[in-house]
Amino acid sequence: EIEYIETRNRFPKGFVKKVGDDNTRNIEIINKLIELSTNHESILFFACSVNHSKYINSILNYLNIKSCHIDGSTDKGSRQYFIEEFRNQRIKVICNFGVLTTGFDAPATDLVFIARPTMSPVLIPVLDLQFNNTTIYLKQFRLLNIRINLL
Repeated sequence: EIEYIETRNRFPKGFVKKVGDDNTRNIEIINKLIELSTNHESILFFACSVNHSKYINSILNYLNIKSCHIDGSTDKGSRQYFIEEFRNQRIKVICNFGVLTTGFDAPATDLVFIARPTMSPVLIPVLDLQFNNTTIYLKQFRLLNIRINLL
């Protein structure tokens, strides 16, 4: 898989699902979110898939870390409610897949956690423009994604 990624500059079919289903990796993600949630008021979490987002959200809630899940099938009213709760810091983590991208306005966001592998070099500057004063926790987990699942 490493050679495929390096030569074609894209992920092989099924790779992102495989990454999202990796239990060892998910335990590391949960542990990191637990650690980060004690130091940050609001975390925007980008998952590998809808199921991955729901799974991480379920674990966080089980651990009494207030979070919600949003994806393309979340109705507009619920989505607006969750975002408002996040902005008012009553929800600590929004777990999402494929929804909160361009145009999402959450100036109170303290941290953007990208758990989905990405090949996009444009992603960092886009997020930097969208989330002023936000720490982007990307490089370490981007590398971790590939190492854990390919070695």
